[in-house]
Amino acid sequence: MASGGEPEQRARPERRVGGAVRIGRLFGIGVFIHWSFWLLIAFVIYLHAAQGATVWQIAEGVALIFSIFACVVLHECGHALAARRYGIGTRSITLMVIGGIASLERMPRKPSQELVVAVAGPMVNVVIAGVLFVGLLLVRGHVRQDEALLQAGGAYFDKLMWINVILVVFNMIPAMPMDGGRVLRALLAMRFGYERATRASARLAQTLAIGFAIVGIFEWQPLLIIIGVFVFFGAAAEAQMAIARSAIESLKVARAMMPDYLVIEPGARISDAIEALVTSRQSAFPVMEGNEVIAMLTREHIHKAAEAGEQDVPVMDYADRDFLRLSPDEPLVDAVDRLQQAEKSAALVEDDSGPVGILTREGVGELISLRASFKGRRG
Repeated sequence: MASGGEPEQRARPERRVGGAVRIGRLFGIGVFIHWSFWLLIAFVIYLHAAQGATVWQIAEGVALIFSIFACVVLHECGHALAARRYGIGTRSITLMVIGGIASLERMPRKPSQELVVAVAGPMVNVVIAGVLFVGLLLVRGHVRQDEALLQAGGAYFDKLMWINVILVVFNMIPAMPMDGGRVLRALLAMRFGYERATRASARLAQTLAIGFAIVGIFEWQPLLIIIGVFVFFGAAAEAQMAIARSAIESLKVARAMMPDYLVIEPGARISDAIEALVTSRQSAFPVMEGNEVIAMLTREHIHKAAEAGEQDVPVMDYADRDFLRLSPDEPLVDAVDRLQQAEKSAALVEDDSGPVGILTREGVGELISLRASFKGRRG
């Protein structure tokens, strides 16, 4: 019977962004392409055709885009491998029109770790640009910096080198959730604490985002507008996560668990579970056989069975046998991370004597909301 401590190391399910298709795996991480990526390909073809480019030049332009996104994938792998060093897995890497997204299981806890993970991505682009720079000097003796870089066709490797330089500069803009914003947050957190650092970084990011959008509107640069929107809402989400973390960082699981709860027997039907769900305030029910919990039945399981019209089937047909077990003395922040990593909405809490409660995301969310509101009223 497991309790507390580190979760077991096992393969995690991939997290797929809606509308994305998997194209392979790299370093054990699923790589996906979002449908919006193809809009960029279409735009590049249109732009080259408008310049009167040949079919070969158009093909070269499309190849350059794929090469750039290969560099973006390697950039995200830099983040993922650095995070893996601290025991943080990566669910997937997704290519979108605005770049790449590495879906980490959780963010690093320590500012020094976040700093390493944030810097690792741009450093990959620095290495790529450096290799291309040296290669061009050895082969040709110089690197092109003229207007040919803006024209269709030619200067393929020069363009790829300069684009990697641009990726480094762009990603290091101090605006969360971009890498530069995370670097700034990590540096500030070393002195002022995680929540205060996140609030300051988020305000700066949203100010810059508004600036991106204004420039994009007046100069009619749609990509700048998209980036502005992405940064603005991304920074807001980061700030909310910081507030949530601050609200529970000093608490144990026992503070958020439900000590009194209904249980369901293995022979019960889904119809019985529906009645329990409606008449109680619980969103999860331990399934007990004797004195042992053998499964966990959540609101999601019950709704899934009801939608399938299977109200008369045994609850064990839908209950989760591979449920999460927590210790009441485990830090609540760690428990929330474990729930997210395992993609569970509830967990059993037990000590040496047996089950003592259940912890649900819903319950933790309510506790976070109340404590954040109370903290806000106190100033």
